[in-house]
Amino acid sequence: MCEEIIDPITHQVSYAFSWVNEQTEKIVTWTENEIKARWQTVQQGSDITLEELKNMSWMQKNHN
Repeated sequence: MCEEIIDPITHQVSYAFSWVNEQTEKIVTWTENEIKARWQTVQQGSDITLEELKNMSWMQKNHN
């Protein structure tokens, strides 16, 4: 789920993304800034570029 957040003082819009963790069954929420920070960590620890990630064939596995 994506939630739009409007700062009441600055009126700036940001976003938060939520999903259910399959292992803990708890709702996890990351703000746009948290996602950007985590992505920066990935970039610093990897030589894979965003373009290479976009070109990969991704598959989501469903656990029954």
